[in-house]
Amino acid sequence: MRRHSRTLFGITLIILTSAVMVWSLRSRPISGWDFRINLWEPTSWLVSGQSPYGLDAAQDGIISVWMPMIIGALFPLGLLSRETASNIWFVMSLMALLGSVILATGSKKPAVILLAISAVMVAVFPSTIAHLRIGQITILATFIYIVVVLYMDRLGLMICALLVVLALTKPQLGILAVPGILFMTYRQGGWRNSAKFAGLLILWSLLLTIPLFVGFPGWLTDFWSSMGQIPNDWLQPGLFTLFPLWLGSIGYLFWLVLVLLLVGLNIWIWLRIDPQEAIFWSLALTPLVTPYVWSWDFVMILPLFAKTMMSVGHKLSLILLGLGYLICWFLMFRINSSDNFSNQLFWWVPWLLMLTIAGARLIASDRRRFADSFLVS
Repeated sequence: MRRHSRTLFGITLIILTSAVMVWSLRSRPISGWDFRINLWEPTSWLVSGQSPYGLDAAQDGIISVWMPMIIGALFPLGLLSRETASNIWFVMSLMALLGSVILATGSKKPAVILLAISAVMVAVFPSTIAHLRIGQITILATFIYIVVVLYMDRLGLMICALLVVLALTKPQLGILAVPGILFMTYRQGGWRNSAKFAGLLILWSLLLTIPLFVGFPGWLTDFWSSMGQIPNDWLQPGLFTLFPLWLGSIGYLFWLVLVLLLVGLNIWIWLRIDPQEAIFWSLALTPLVTPYVWSWDFVMILPLFAKTMMSVGHKLSLILLGLGYLICWFLMFRINSSDNFSNQLFWWVPWLLMLTIAGARLIASDRRRFADSFLVS
C-alpha cells in the first residue's frame, strides 16, 4: 500500500470510528450480558462500597469470573450509566478489531481493497458478531498481545507488562502467547530481562488490585468463592470438554497428547521465525489447545486469517480462503438458527479455519524454503 493510500485509509478509519462512537454513545446499550456481569456491575458495586464479587448484589446468583486486575484498572466505568459504559466498551472493541487487521499487514503492504475486504470479513464473522453483542474481552486481549510483541522496543517492559496483565483478564487466552512473549524478552536481554518482565507482571497484578482493597477490603474471599461457582457441566466447543464426552475418561489422555503436540508446535514456531510473525500463530492456535473456550473466542484466529489473505498473493490461495470462510459462516449461521442450538456444536470451526489458512499458505509457499515461506508468507 502506498504512503498516500495508507494515510487516506487511516483518515477514513478515524472518521468512521468517530462516527460510530458518536452514534453508539447516543443509543441504547450495545455490549450485553458478559460486559454487564463481568465488568460494569462489579465496578459499579466497587465504587459504591460493595464487593465486586459479592453474591448478595449479583442478579440470579451469577457473578463475575474475570480477573480482578481489569476491575481495578477500569473501576471508573462504575461511575457511568450502563448505557454509556457498554457503548464505550463496544467502541474500544471495534477499534481493537480494526487495529488487529491493520497490524496484520506486517511489512508487506496490501492493496487498499484487499485490506478493506479483510476488515469486512473479520467484522461480520459470526464469532465477531457474537463477541461484540455480548461484550466480551477476547478481541481486546488479542489486540494487546499483538501490540506488545510488535512495539515492545518502543513501549518498554513496564508498559508492555501492564498491557499483558490486562489481557490476562481471561488467563486461558494467554497460554501460548505469554510464554512466547517471555521467550522474546529472553532473546532480547537474557534471563535477567525475562525475569524482570515476569516480575513486572506480578507487580502490576498487585497494583491493579489496590482499588479493590480500597473499595471493599474483603473482596478476596468473595473472589475465591466466585471461582468455585463456575459450572463444570457447560458444554463448550473445545476438545477438553468434548473428548471425554465422546470417548469417556480416556478422552483426557487424547486431549493431553494434542496439547503437547500443539505446544511443541508453538515452541518450534517461536524458535523458527521472528516474534512479530510468531504471535499471530500463537493466538490462532490458542482456541485449539486452551481447556476453556467459547465460540466468540475464535476471533483469535482472525488476525492470522486476515494476514494470510493480505499476503499470500496467489489467486488459488485467495479462492480457498474465501471458500473456507463462506463454509464456516454459512454453517455457523445454520447452527445459530437451529432449534437445538448449543455452543459445543461449533467445535469444528477453529480446525476448519486453521486448515483453510494452512492450505492457502501451502499453495503459495516456496518449495525451496518451505517452512519459512509457509509460516511468514
